[in-house]
Amino acid sequence: MRSEGKFLKSYFSQISALLMCDRKTKHMLLRELRGNVTDWLAENEGAKPEDILSVFGTPEQIAESTLQGIPPAALKKKISLTRAVMIALLLALLIWAAFAVAGLIDVHTEAHGYFEEGLLRLRFPGGLPL
Repeated sequence: MRSEGKFLKSYFSQISALLMCDRKTKHMLLRELRGNVTDWLAENEGAKPEDILSVFGTPEQIAESTLQGIPPAALKKKISLTRAVMIALLLALLIWAAFAVAGLIDVHTEAHGYFEEGLLRLRFPGGLPL
């Protein structure tokens, strides 16, 4: 029973990872599938993981069958939104890294006594340099 529960947890998490739909729809699909699998297991007490896979399909097959019901425009929109979010996060990380490096360089130069030395040229009121 313990290995069956472990298999089911892994099975449903793989399906969840492969489903390309919004959170609410994903939750509804998984709840319905979980109920169907539980009912089937109650009727077939000696069932093995292979039996579950043969009756309900692999996680890839289940995800593919749900993808067929999603309009291409909605799928494209979701992928575009995901891509835009990833680009924004990477850009924010790059800007943060640039400021962090600049700050570290500044701290390093101050801590190690970096200074510039220059000559001071004095002029007398008559305009002749010293």
